[in-house]
Amino acid sequence: MVLLSVNPAFPPDDPERTGEERVATHLADLARKRGFKISRQAVLLGKKNLLVRLKSSDKAKRRILLFPYLDVVPAEDNQFKPRVKNVCLHGHGAWDTTGFVAAFFHALLEFTKDKRRPAETEILFEGLVDEKHRQLGSQVFGKRRNSPKTATAYLQRPTRRLKTPISCEWRRAMNIGIVGAGIFGIVAALELCNRGHDVTLFDRGEIPNPEASSTDVSKIIRRTNYPNETYVELVTRAAEQWRIWHDRLGRSIYYQIGKFIIVRDFGPEHEALSGYETLIRLGKDISKLTTKEARERFPQFSVRDDDMLFHDRWAGYLRSGQAVADLAQLARDEGVVVRENTPVAGVSESGDTAQVVLPSESLSFDRAIVAAGPWVAALLPHMEGRIRITRQQMAFFMPKDAAPFKRGRFPVWSILSPGNLWYGFPFLHEGFVKVAEDSKVDDTTVGIERTPTATFLDWACEFVAERIPRLSAGELVGGRSCLYTNMANMVDEEFVIDWAPGYQRVLIAGCGCGHGFKFGGSIGPVIADALEDRDNPLGAMFKIGTRFGEGVSDVG
Repeated sequence: MVLLSVNPAFPPDDPERTGEERVATHLADLARKRGFKISRQAVLLGKKNLLVRLKSSDKAKRRILLFPYLDVVPAEDNQFKPRVKNVCLHGHGAWDTTGFVAAFFHALLEFTKDKRRPAETEILFEGLVDEKHRQLGSQVFGKRRNSPKTATAYLQRPTRRLKTPISCEWRRAMNIGIVGAGIFGIVAALELCNRGHDVTLFDRGEIPNPEASSTDVSKIIRRTNYPNETYVELVTRAAEQWRIWHDRLGRSIYYQIGKFIIVRDFGPEHEALSGYETLIRLGKDISKLTTKEARERFPQFSVRDDDMLFHDRWAGYLRSGQAVADLAQLARDEGVVVRENTPVAGVSESGDTAQVVLPSESLSFDRAIVAAGPWVAALLPHMEGRIRITRQQMAFFMPKDAAPFKRGRFPVWSILSPGNLWYGFPFLHEGFVKVAEDSKVDDTTVGIERTPTATFLDWACEFVAERIPRLSAGELVGGRSCLYTNMANMVDEEFVIDWAPGYQRVLIAGCGCGHGFKFGGSIGPVIADALEDRDNPLGAMFKIGTRFGEGVSDVG
């Protein structure tokens, strides 16, 4: 039996060395008797990685890293030692379910029996907690920035959270400037910092910037409307990371409450229907509802007899403004230099450096990322005419009775028909129900006020009266506008994560096209891999190629 390492004490009788902390304490006592240096790394409350260090006798020029997981199940004394069978070393004990702790730790003790120390090699045993569940142990270890230039890693199984196991070699740490502290910029900063780079993150305002597309109050996280399987994979990975951040940062950013979808007057080629077919083909749990089922489950909506009806209980929403604020603080805590209220006038290249140009100075970096949303063309003139900015609007309603619209009773939802792409949320922390429309037809500029128009608010009230009558009985209490950064042709809705045309050290990470926020949990590694010139199949469709027109291709 293999139990996830989050179980602190499996059996009722609570044996002495059951639980990650008891295992770590036992190993630390054994190592301390042999003269090893012992330290601990806090991961979660009551959970700490165990670091056992055998220092070299001279100055260390290399390091051997041993990364077992501290699995948690009971053990007898004789199960803490590996055994030899058929000339192979085995360590399968009741608590060390895959044998790596026993094998690694026993080898380390055997090596020091006669008090030998390697001359120029340091050996580090890192027992990782909470690893098989969410890889939090390696996330914390991955922040360490005092590592030797060369290292060999032996790990229980691959993890993308550790710098060394990615390629079993140490790449040169770079000094990276990122312009724009929306979701793409912040998650890129976190990922690159975890990989050992020095990162400075700039934003023209406070974080979260009230003018930024990422701010808002809420964003849907969904896997529907994606015929492309790459997006389904990315959003699935994103949800896993959002859950980790939700648990780590106060449990107030991610709510998996399901989504109700109404589609009418579209053919089978529409992304809502072709995306449904993709999810069915991939074996995902999404339901097609009858009219009777929909009316019984979601009585708040006015459902028509000829509506096509779906329910995806996997979906939910993110408190986007809160998430940006929490992740920015996490970035600070992990070593990212965050410069708020620092307008950037431009980004350029000079020799072998990228230049981030401020009003009073120009700062040099090894590479730079422009993740500035609708401001990308102002920073990179080559992008002028290659993007199109549209204004999307939303309305906030206060229901007379909030109970039917609270989480658990009211889902996130969308009602889609030609010319009417409405979506919305349950009663939010901010004290209202948000209703928004997603048609990308209102061209605008980056300097427009972020307030809604009277025309839109009237349209929203008409829609709510028609489709969510109980909400219409309440009060319209406000609204907001949000800017989408789209490709100029308005057909291509893929992101852009690639070297800026004409540049070799400046990467664009943007063109979220109104659906990028949900991918914040998985897009950071895609951006970081692009910057480090690593291949990543999940980022292939975000390359520029000829998407900006003939003669424009990716550079670098």
